[in-house]
Amino acid sequence: SSLLSKIIPSKIIYCSNVSLKYHENIGFHNQKSVFIPNGFYDISLNINKDYKIKFLKKYSISEDVILFGNVSRWNIQKNHELLFKSLNIIKYKNNIFQFKLILIGNGISKFNKKLILLIKKYNLLDNIIILKPTSNIHDVYSLFDISLLSSSFGEGFSNFLSESMICGVPCVSTDIGDSSKIISNYGIIVPSNREVEFPKAIIKMINIKKNMQKWNKLKKNNKDHIIKNFSFELMLKKYC
Repeated sequence: SSLLSKIIPSKIIYCSNVSLKYHENIGFHNQKSVFIPNGFYDISLNINKDYKIKFLKKYSISEDVILFGNVSRWNIQKNHELLFKSLNIIKYKNNIFQFKLILIGNGISKFNKKLILLIKKYNLLDNIIILKPTSNIHDVYSLFDISLLSSSFGEGFSNFLSESMICGVPCVSTDIGDSSKIISNYGIIVPSNREVEFPKAIIKMINIKKNMQKWNKLKKNNKDHIIKNFSFELMLKKYC
């Protein structure tokens, strides 16, 4: 409890700034607060280089198709509807047809009737590929050109964003939890639940991708940023 926090612990460790501020606001001792975010290994080192080649062949996807990625469970806080609505906008209002969205996460399944109905609502059946959960998630990240996080609430320190970036995948995300601190200057952040700004941000990222020199630099900066600021070794030292 907040009362005991002033007596028992010498430090109170939080893995997100959002959690830290929340607990301090409800009375937890603020002089004992320590922010230590999740630490990340360079999972890109474990990627199977043939995985993407086999994937593109399996689904008959040409190399000019943009592959968006979303790794999240089926939950209202993840706001899949904003994600689908945004892709519907770039498809039918901006005439960007050459893309696929790869979905993976708990509850994400072709047998999830609510999910499939939502996909049909936004005419994205031909654009979405649903993958089964896997322990080799690093291989899945290797598929993505751009990671999309559309959460409306409930996020703390997003593993999805951090793992995407350490694999060199730039991100477009709502400004939820610690997303802006994770992405910093190496992706695009938009206010939560903004149905106009989110698709615009996706288009902006697509346009950046057209310049391969800028794109490759951005991918490298993504990886370097996570290794420099949120590596497992760095987080471990903060506990010592």
